[in-house]
Parts: sequence; structure tokens; C-alpha cells
Amino acid sequence: MVTDNIKKAVASKDLFSIRSYLTALVITDKTLSGNFKDCFEYCVENGILESEIYEPHNGIELSDEVTKENYKTLWGGLNSNFSRERVEALKKIAIKLYPPKIDSNNNQGGNNHNTSNNDQRCGNSARHVRTDKDGNKLIYAIVAGVAVLIGIVLFAG
Repeated sequence: MVTDNIKKAVASKDLFSIRSYLTALVITDKTLSGNFKDCFEYCVENGILESEIYEPHNGIELSDEVTKENYKTLWGGLNSNFSRERVEALKKIAIKLYPPKIDSNNNQGGNNHNTSNNDQRCGNSARHVRTDKDGNKLIYAIVAGVAVLIGIVLFAG
């Protein structure tokens, strides 16, 4: 589902916000194959070139080690360098760390799009997703948290 925040950022061609929202989506879409993919494709389909979304890679060597710590490091690096190389490395590790699960009906879980109101289903589990009065997912806190992390990293070093 494409968020209103992404739609607004695309309409105003706000690349910083687009990257920030895509980075925040990774928290709930660890494999980058659900909402992340939908929102990324929306950007491209609505006039934002991939070359505009991605930044040139900053040259930092990216580990392909399949660990949650490395995954978190790569994800955290998106805040300062949203590069194609970093996103692709994240996807490769995510496939191994978070493989699709088979639910009891032998359907692949993970990206079940049968959602209702405030429930998001993943396999057999449901979790509550807070929404505002217009039904938009509230990722403002996530984006604020990402901004705080960026500030800490920039000013601590």
C-alpha cells in the first residue's frame, strides 16, 4: 500500500523525504518486497527516476555477512547514503534472514494483502497499525526516530 506521505513527497519531488520514508518502511518490510517495493515503484511510475532516488554509493565497503547486526548496519547506512548498492545488499541478506514463511493453508506468508481497517496480516499473525483520522499509517514517529539517529551520528563524530 502506497502511503500518503510518499504520494505527497513524490508530488513535490522531495527526494530527501522519499528516501527517508523508504528507509522507515524497512522497519516493517524487512525484505523490501512489500510496502517498500510498492512505494518505490509508485515513485518511479510517477516521474521520479531511479537515478534520482538512489544516491551515488559513498565507497564504504558493504559486508555480505548474513547476520542481523550486519542487516541493521546496512539499514542504518541508508540514512546517510541511500545507494543502489546498499539497498541491493540489504535485499540479499534479507532473503536469507527473513525467508517467506508458509502458513497453515500452504500460502506464502509475509506479504498477505488481505488487510482490514487497522489490522495488517503477516502469515497467521495480525498486529495493530495505528492510523490517523484519514486512515493513513502513522510513520511520523519512525521518521522522527530516524532523524534523531542521523543527528546523533552526525554530531557525535
